[in-house]
Amino acid sequence: MKKMVYGSLFLLAACGGGGSSGGGSGNGGGGVFGSTQYGTAAIAGLWDLSEEVSPGVRDELYLHIASDGKGTFYDYAGDTYDEWGNCYWIDSGFDFTHVEKNTFKFGTVNTINVEAYVTNNKLTLKLPDVGDLDDDGNTTEILTEEVPKATNKNVANFKPECSDSMATARSLIPAKGKKPDAVLMIK
Repeated sequence: MKKMVYGSLFLLAACGGGGSSGGGSGNGGGGVFGSTQYGTAAIAGLWDLSEEVSPGVRDELYLHIASDGKGTFYDYAGDTYDEWGNCYWIDSGFDFTHVEKNTFKFGTVNTINVEAYVTNNKLTLKLPDVGDLDDDGNTTEILTEEVPKATNKNVANFKPECSDSMATARSLIPAKGKKPDAVLMIK
């Protein structure tokens, strides 16, 4: 499996915790150091977290990071993984606040530091494995994932929003059960 970012970020936003990957005051709102751009604008974009969960089963999921650092997940409910409906479950409040260089505070209440940067139209995220999402027994490691830019979608495509929550839908799809916390696993 490849995908674990959604589960990690969702867990971190809900629970907080984990270590930090740096600190300091940085330059506040971003800027340019040498030829490298830093700040929330540098990681802004629509990122494709979709994956083949098993042969013939695809989970379609996207992360949008606005230039101000506001993050939103869009999970398509009608894919072959969810088989629920032609709508999107939308989770927002996954905010990134620039600290310095490639370090961002993540979350709104309980924040942790994550490293994020873009190279070759791919977003690289390095975040603490506070919930042991890779099931290796180590909760002190840093997980790294690289996700491509979504090239054939834009935020306007993510309609309609599902009228139910993902949790409600999961309770009504007994064969599927609860969606795992680890949606984005490292290879």
